[in-house]
Amino acid sequence: MLADFGLCKGGIKDDERQGSFCGSPSYLSPEMLINQESCKKSDIYQIGVVFYELLTGYCPFYNRDKQTMYKQIVNNEVYFPSSISENARSLISVQNS
Repeated sequence: MLADFGLCKGGIKDDERQGSFCGSPSYLSPEMLINQESCKKSDIYQIGVVFYELLTGYCPFYNRDKQTMYKQIVNNEVYFPSSISENARSLISVQNS
């Protein structure tokens, strides 16, 4: 199972933010950690984490220490191993517009 849709909320508009969230620490988006809110961008970020994990076997910013991991999620660029193709990198690292 990739996701637990029992926790989803329907009817959210593109730019609407939600004040509560839940999830695995290594999948939290920077927006969730900085603003303590989730939005559709957070969902897209989390899909990117799943893609990255499927290609590499691990999450991009995983660290046993949650506070260190959170700082990395907010501040660090994603490292791509050379085994990840340019097309896959492009898909995973879509820039904010």
